[in-house]
Amino acid sequence: MIWFLYVVLGILLFGLVTYGVEKYNFTKSQNIILSMIYLLIIAGIFSRIGIADFNENIFMIIVFELFCQLIYISYFLEKDFFNKEEKYLTFYIFKIILAFIINQELINKVNDVFLSGEDLKIIVWLLIIVYLYQLFKDKETNNSIVKKDTVISRENIVVSFAKLKLIYDDDIAIEKESKKLVLYAIMIFNNYKRPKLFRKFDDILFRFNNKPRKLGIMQVISKKYINDYESIDIVSKKIEKLYEKKNKDIDVINSYDKDNCKEICNIYEELKKFCKF
Repeated sequence: MIWFLYVVLGILLFGLVTYGVEKYNFTKSQNIILSMIYLLIIAGIFSRIGIADFNENIFMIIVFELFCQLIYISYFLEKDFFNKEEKYLTFYIFKIILAFIINQELINKVNDVFLSGEDLKIIVWLLIIVYLYQLFKDKETNNSIVKKDTVISRENIVVSFAKLKLIYDDDIAIEKESKKLVLYAIMIFNNYKRPKLFRKFDDILFRFNNKPRKLGIMQVISKKYINDYESIDIVSKKIEKLYEKKNKDIDVINSYDKDNCKEICNIYEELKKFCKF
């Protein structure tokens, strides 16, 4: 009876995942997350109704979903399930291994899969934090015109320059000081607009949905995860290329970020005064 339920629930999961992929263009990571949530919900239900034996090998639901996908892809879509470029088999092997680990290390080691009141309290607060973050981000987007006119004080520019230079200067490949100041002006501006705390949230959201977004201290739009140092390296190379076509520092800044050119140029001029050249 238990194995029959594995088969039925595997077919249901196959239908749910296929609907998500075709209707909402689910990515592979979303596919995995949906499947693991499905597994945990089913395990929680059966643990509550007292059928503990069912959860011992609940990862088999994913195995039977694999068989459904094999039939669907091979016979209905008429594609090669074992095609190395498509990586269907590799994806499902990973999915089954992950389900097995969750089965052994989480589901089989607790009395109740569903969350307790204390666990729910933590999740509610996390959702509140995420909501406030999104609210702030939306407000920031809606008021972008006002924010462009915001002037960073000379004191903040100098303090930010000193801090950022101490952290990143040894890793900057640019040698000419005037070019390096352009880089720092862009860095200070982006760090002011998107402080480290908010960039941490961006990193978490990127790892969750894998959608291209601005990452790193230089706020580089990227399809893969990059840290602050990698974002600086990317912008450094871009600035060097711009200097091959432009002679003036202001022209380089304008070419790099036309929308925020005025603000970055103001920061750059303050840096020049501070460095006295």
